[in-house]
Amino acid sequence: MNSDKEAGKSSASSPSESYAVFESGGCQHIARLGLKIDLDRLDAKVGDKVVFSNVLLVSDQGKVAIGAPYVDGKAVEATVVEHGKGPKVRIIKFKRRKHHMKRGTARKHYTQVEIISIVAKGGSSAANTTAPAKTATAPANTATAPAPAKTAAPAPDKTAAPAKTAAPKVASENKTATTKAKASTKTDKSTKSTEDSATTESKS
Repeated sequence: MNSDKEAGKSSASSPSESYAVFESGGCQHIARLGLKIDLDRLDAKVGDKVVFSNVLLVSDQGKVAIGAPYVDGKAVEATVVEHGKGPKVRIIKFKRRKHHMKRGTARKHYTQVEIISIVAKGGSSAANTTAPAKTATAPANTATAPAPAKTAAPAPDKTAAPAKTAAPKVASENKTATTKAKASTKTDKSTKSTEDSATTESKS
């Protein structure tokens, strides 16, 4: 990736040269005619034309226009030169006294573009575009099938449930009979005890 070196060399040119500063992938880049820049990976094929409409600054023959945040009516055109990977970066993760250490490598994907022109584009600034949007849309189906008529479901027949017959009260009658028997035995015992006491008194 040699964008920084080329940008440094091109920055020493005469102030009358036209250039622009545009935004791509969250970074700012200087664009001059014929300059090759390495950008973050773009979804475009080699040889495709790419238009960057997020232009922050334009200098044309010493006249500088600064956007707020973008300059309206300006865009940067470029062609895709190649896709590649950057230099290998070694990564190590280490935690002391934990027996933990991991090593790895990473290579950043990039796309190299060559600046063709800094053109005037009508309308307000928009996001970066890599290919023209497809405007053709499939025709909508206008014919609609008639919806079937909803028929009312037959109401269920509500028949009266059979009346519940009362069970014979046998257990309750048995309970009352037993309680009466117990009461009669208690009265018999009490009468016998009174008679015994009376006889003892008469004998004495």
